[in-house]
Amino acid sequence: MMNSKIKIHVLISTIIITALVIGCSGTGNGGGTLSESSKTKIPVISPVTGEITNHTEISISAEDGAVIYYTTDGTVPTSGSNEYTGTFTLPADTVSQTVMAIAILDGLSVSETVSTDYLVYESAASVAFSAASGALPDNTEIVLSSVTENAVIYYTIDGGDPTEETPLTYSAPFTMASLLAESLTIKAYASADGIINSPVTSVEYAKAVAEIPVSDRLDGESISDTMTVSLTTGTENASIYYSLDGSEPSNSSALYTAPFTLSLGSVIVKAVAILDGYTNSEITTINLKVDTQAEVPVIVGDSGFIHSGATVTLSTSSSETIYYTLDGSNPEISGIEYTGAITINQSLTLRAYAAGNGYYPSNEAVAEYTVYETLDGLAPDTSALAAIASNGSVAVRSGGDYYMLDSGSFGRLSLTISEPSDKVLDFVLDDSGVITALYLDGSNIIYWTSSSGTIATVNTTAVSLADACILIDSNGNTRIVFAQYYDENFDEVVEAVYNTSGSLDRASSYVLNNRARGLDAALDSTGMLAIAASNDKNDYYETIVIAWNENTSGWDTLKGWTNKSGNPALAVRSDDSLILAYVNPVNTNTTRFNVFDITAAAALVSNISIDTIIDGDTNIVLDDEENIYVATHGYGWIIEDGSETALQMGNAPYRLLSDSSNQTDIYVLAAADLTLYAID
Repeated sequence: MMNSKIKIHVLISTIIITALVIGCSGTGNGGGTLSESSKTKIPVISPVTGEITNHTEISISAEDGAVIYYTTDGTVPTSGSNEYTGTFTLPADTVSQTVMAIAILDGLSVSETVSTDYLVYESAASVAFSAASGALPDNTEIVLSSVTENAVIYYTIDGGDPTEETPLTYSAPFTMASLLAESLTIKAYASADGIINSPVTSVEYAKAVAEIPVSDRLDGESISDTMTVSLTTGTENASIYYSLDGSEPSNSSALYTAPFTLSLGSVIVKAVAILDGYTNSEITTINLKVDTQAEVPVIVGDSGFIHSGATVTLSTSSSETIYYTLDGSNPEISGIEYTGAITINQSLTLRAYAAGNGYYPSNEAVAEYTVYETLDGLAPDTSALAAIASNGSVAVRSGGDYYMLDSGSFGRLSLTISEPSDKVLDFVLDDSGVITALYLDGSNIIYWTSSSGTIATVNTTAVSLADACILIDSNGNTRIVFAQYYDENFDEVVEAVYNTSGSLDRASSYVLNNRARGLDAALDSTGMLAIAASNDKNDYYETIVIAWNENTSGWDTLKGWTNKSGNPALAVRSDDSLILAYVNPVNTNTTRFNVFDITAAAALVSNISIDTIIDGDTNIVLDDEENIYVATHGYGWIIEDGSETALQMGNAPYRLLSDSSNQTDIYVLAAADLTLYAID
């Protein structure tokens, strides 16, 4: 019997199970009863039959995946009845009420029906608490409530069960602070005239504790006097107070507002988090050693391109010890103590830092070096030229002689070369060592090979500048590009194509708007020849890039500049896109250097200033990683693939060479002592 203020009737109930029988009864081949394994399991109703209140939640469970249907009016449920989605209650009524349910699982037949009878009495609704059990600030209001109108709430705060004889009667919200309690266990029930008391509900509260402050510094850590200490707490709106003399911090200590630095020596930082209504946090203690930070070493020998054998020095203005590495590793882990100048013999990354007794380690100094390997010195010759074969062989013409690079050293070419003139404009080298060259003889350009001698005079009128290009295509044809007079105000750029037998296949020309000042040419993988030509127009250099179109037997204009652009140089990427380098005279003292992707119509680098006027050839080559190398009269740069900046090359590069087969070897013919270097 449940406790009640009204007369309670006792109902003795039973579970009624209605079996759903499918098919005919009997045995043998004529039929049989449906097997239990083919049916969905019978659902379970809770609580079991008996007396409940109108606030009692009734639940129904079934096997996983089954759908439950139920009724509360005593009718047998079907798939059209209420679908069970969660607990429910029954209205108060002293007449017996029946809940019936079935379950259906895909692939099985409907379960048998379960039925439960209840007598439902009216009771007060259970007491609800404004906060669930847990930690609370002690100034948080605790509210007790019941949805039953005019219900009186009785409660205890000592964990004991409340009764009507010795209760506390709830009348208004209270706090743990008002009760002077660090923790509470509240038990409560609701009572109203003419109905049953609610069940007893309870909560447990403890006063919330502020989270201990956390620092970005570790206990026992060494730091510099320039490094800061920060403090944080996970308790929102809590204030952090700290001390630096080892004393216990309180709300009268220094208030933390921002990261702070420390004086030299051993320092004990203590911190506490405080917030009204919370128990103060535990105290954080951090022991720190504070030293002066060593100065960053000074590297004498800037990053960039240097000679093999060049030296680099490291220094500081104090008495710290310098440690360094040359393999890019962390010098604090594997550093070598610096004792004297470092010789750089290969491309490397130098990392260095300073440290010592009484010093906190300095920040790192880093320098990256790309080394030119000296191959040999050549006789000075301002008209020196160089060429590279597809097999990587290198030839240099200097002082009227040819030199051949063989296994890293130079030797004079074994073949005898009888040149028609010493005014060589351009030459190429094949894998067998044959040199094909263009010479200027008066106002004529002579096409010549070291194996056959003079082939032809390629120009039909006087040439307009001592500049010409010679290329050999994949079919072995010689492609010669030069400029000749058209009339006194115009020049024409000519491409003359000679086949492998030395006969002229065709000559095609393109008229410039003024006198030619510079040109260059490049072949892509399909054999298309592109020409960049500049001319002098109204005291400005004007550059145009054209390509011969085999389909139309005419020239296509790829790009044109009309604003002070000249000294063009062309290169072709592995995807056949065209790269152009050119310069812009700005005034009588300054030139600007630019690199442009013609195919993408986008500048790669723009307006790099040079403190001189450049009026001559520009070289451009690519390596196997699509990095761009440019040289123009003693100035040179490397532009790494995807970079928008150019790194200046050292030793006054004059000519550049790139292995035409795989572009793995980059050679630099430098103006300083006319020395040939290889980029490592």
